[in-house]
Amino acid sequence: MALDYQAARYEALNFHDGQFANENKLKDSADYAAYKAQNPEGMPKFKFRKAMVDDFKENLMGEIGPLMVG
Repeated sequence: MALDYQAARYEALNFHDGQFANENKLKDSADYAAYKAQNPEGMPKFKFRKAMVDDFKENLMGEIGPLMVG
């Protein structure tokens, strides 16, 4: 999804106990217009934001979380 790299990096580094440091900021950093341009029949904005958060938590953090344990 069209997500700002710095916002994603910050949230990944500060993700604890299944929670984001600032979920709303992460949602606001998503580029819905870019998503919609690539997916004209795509989901409405409110569903896009929820799907982005769920995907980040379940998939991205599932992949990189174990690598970040230090």
